[in-house]
Formats: sequence, C-alpha cells, structure tokens
Amino acid sequence: MGSDMGIESLEISHQDTGRGMIADRHRIPLVQRKSVPDRQ
Repeated sequence: MGSDMGIESLEISHQDTGRGMIADRHRIPLVQRKSVPDRQ
C-alpha cells in the first residue's frame, strides 16, 4: 500500500503545483497592491 500511496501522492502533488502556480500569479499582484499603501 505504501507504494500505491506514493504514486497517488505524486499525481496529486503535480495537480496541486499546477493550480498553485496559477494561484501564486493571482496572489503576487494582490500582495504588491497591499504592500504599496503600507510603505507609503
């Protein structure tokens, strides 16, 4: 079962990373917008 779980976890991790990359792109501009007024 350990080997099967490892394979499943790898497949899930690839999907999560793909979604994470897209989410990070949306999060980066939001962080920059919030950080700008704080610095001013």
